[in-house]
Amino acid sequence: MKIYQQHAPFIKKGTGYNKKHMSNQKKDGIRACPSEAPGKRQPKTDQPLAGRRALPTGRQGFTLVELLIVVGIIGLLSSVTLVGLGSFRARGRDARRVADLREVQNALELYYTQSQAYPPTTGSTADGTSWRSMVTAITGASVGVSSLPTTAPAPAPNAIYNYGSPSGNQSYVLQATLEDPNNPALANDLDLDTYTVSCDQSTEYCLQF
Repeated sequence: MKIYQQHAPFIKKGTGYNKKHMSNQKKDGIRACPSEAPGKRQPKTDQPLAGRRALPTGRQGFTLVELLIVVGIIGLLSSVTLVGLGSFRARGRDARRVADLREVQNALELYYTQSQAYPPTTGSTADGTSWRSMVTAITGASVGVSSLPTTAPAPAPNAIYNYGSPSGNQSYVLQATLEDPNNPALANDLDLDTYTVSCDQSTEYCLQF
């Protein structure tokens, strides 16, 4: 009974036995298990750690229907852009055709000043042959003109210029086919076939002098 009373204080809960046992473990190089350390509480596994963002529980990505809708919208916008770009390019080519005819008009006046007549019509007035013959006559006449446009900007049939002159070569008609039927230049041009040159179509732009 006496022995029990002597050792009882060391084994009772809450006495200094635990502290003494931990200090002996440190001295021996043994690290205590965190779960055995008094006063420390382990985090719960079902809670996120501090400083770490929890993964969202909502829907991720897009559905197939949403992707198809986006692709359709992109395709529609692309087609509208291409249509607008095509009409813009057509207006640019028409402006070039009108400018070419004005340039040839100036060259024809230089030729007339020297020869007192315009170049004769040589070849067809429907396939660009007469136009090319007229250009050759002007550039070879030493009137200060070394080059002139021989063809119009593509596409065909808009890529052809035509020239016609009557007997005596005191007048002429220049013709180009535009792409835009609403081009303002068509409001003040010749609208009747003249010197076998077609000018009565809605997109045929003709200048007569």
